[in-house]
Amino acid sequence: MKELKKVAVAALAGVAFTSPSALANLVSDPGFESDMDCSNQSASWSGGGAFYSDATHCPFVLHAPHSGLMSAAFGTVSSLGFISQAISTNPGQRYDFTFWLAGDNGFPNEFVALWNGNQIFDQVNVMGTDWVQYSFIEVATSSSTTIAFGGRNGPSWLRLDDVSAVTIPEPPTLALLGIGLVGICWRRSIKA
Repeated sequence: MKELKKVAVAALAGVAFTSPSALANLVSDPGFESDMDCSNQSASWSGGGAFYSDATHCPFVLHAPHSGLMSAAFGTVSSLGFISQAISTNPGQRYDFTFWLAGDNGFPNEFVALWNGNQIFDQVNVMGTDWVQYSFIEVATSSSTTIAFGGRNGPSWLRLDDVSAVTIPEPPTLALLGIGLVGICWRRSIKA
């Protein structure tokens, strides 16, 4: 009986602390791995504001990707160049929207992120050369949400990698799952 109680407590703890990152990513080609020839061609991403690169295929871009072999590089000079992708969403549902960004101390530069046309991030003169993760909680207003990124960097490149949009489980759903797990454990304890 004590063992079943321990299992029930462990199950509830696991449900209570389910991370959004453990859920499925809705973004197609989040690491820009589908284009291995230094171009701006991607089946998943629209727009010509960036090209997809790595230091091996495009040696003039010095920054290694955050993960995988590729990342997106933004280097337009006078105005923001954009890429975008439509993802399937549920109206009213909350999503954890994250991405990794790296600069190379080439100024002036600017980087923006948009969720369904709303600008949620705008940074001028991105500093440093290390990858930094940015995360936002956003709510979908329709069954399709467009995510977009824009960047400019006259003397060099801004890098984007590992874009993610995952559903955030609603607390009532987690509670029902936890109650169900406790019920299963209790039922097994009665039979034992």
